[in-house]
Amino acid sequence: EVYYNGNSGSYADFCTSAVVNNAKSQMPDSKGFCCYESSNKDAWVAYVQEFTISTNVYCVDSRGVKEDTASSNITSIESEVKCVP
Repeated sequence: EVYYNGNSGSYADFCTSAVVNNAKSQMPDSKGFCCYESSNKDAWVAYVQEFTISTNVYCVDSRGVKEDTASSNITSIESEVKCVP
C-alpha cells in the first residue's frame, strides 16, 4: 500500500516501477514474469512460472493474495487482474 498511497491512490505505472524492477532483478530467472494493472489503476497482479512445477505459476496481487496456481488460470488472472485458484 506504500506505492498506492504515495501515488495519489493509484497503481498507475506500478508494473514498471522500481519496486517491481527490484523484485525481478532478484529472481534467478525472470523469464515468464508478467505484471498487469487494471484499466482504472486500482489493482495489479503479477505472476511468474514456477521453477519446480513448470505447469504452475506463483501469483501475487494488490489484495495481498499469494498463491500457487495452474498455468491454465493465466487468462483469468490477466482479465480479472487478481490471483485465482
